[in-house]
Order: sequence, then C-alpha cells, then structure tokens
Amino acid sequence: MATGKCNCGAISVTLKNGLPESSILCHCMSCRASSGSLFTVNLAVNKADLVIDGEQHLREYADKNTDSGSTLLRRFCGTCGSPIVSVVEGNDETQFLKGALFGKGIPKPAAEIFSRNFESWESARDGVHVAEAMPSH
Repeated sequence: MATGKCNCGAISVTLKNGLPESSILCHCMSCRASSGSLFTVNLAVNKADLVIDGEQHLREYADKNTDSGSTLLRRFCGTCGSPIVSVVEGNDETQFLKGALFGKGIPKPAAEIFSRNFESWESARDGVHVAEAMPSH
C-alpha cells in the first residue's frame, strides 16, 4: 500500500497495490498550467486500486483545451488547490494520479510526453522514452 495527501491534508489517496513501477512526465500546456511547473508527474493507475478519502473536498475542471484533443477531467483539492487526479472523459478505468502527492520515492519516469513543449534549455532524461505528442496505442 502507498498513501499520499494534498497540501492541506483534506484529501488523502491510497493505492492498494502500492506505487506503480514507473511514472509518466507530461509536458502538455494544460499540465504545465495546472501544475505551475514544466510538467506533471503522473502515475497511471487502475481505478479499482485507488481509494480517495475526503472526496467532498474534490473539485473538477473539464479541460477541453488539451494538446491531445480529449477532454480531461482535472480533479483537485478545493481547499488548497493541489492537483489530485486526471481522468480522460469517458474512460475512467485508468486514472492519472499526481505523483507529488506521495512526497519522496516517486517512481522513475518511463516516458515523457509532449516533448514539443520543452523549453529551449530543457532536455530529456537519460533512458526515458520521449514522445513529441500523445503516443497512439
């Protein structure tokens, strides 16, 4: 099991099967804006493995202006504003939990997506798959 929380502690998240083996760094413009940083650290998790306590504090923004073209439901703490989880509308079985909720020990990234948005001084991390946009399945 792994447990994390938002900045104010109103929302806690538990992964019943622990942290995944790797994370995904997303450099899309929407993730940059919502995180206040150059990327978000996402943990792709199965909905059935995720328990969210304090759901009454969750707020949701339907982000329709995404680089992928899909509407992304961005769920965040309504008290402190910490991003909690993102879900592609119509496909909630895979949830993109924000890795920073767990503090230190975040899994190493396996991929960086939307590298086309890198700043001129940014570079990819060694040994990490890089994609200019959303990889197609």
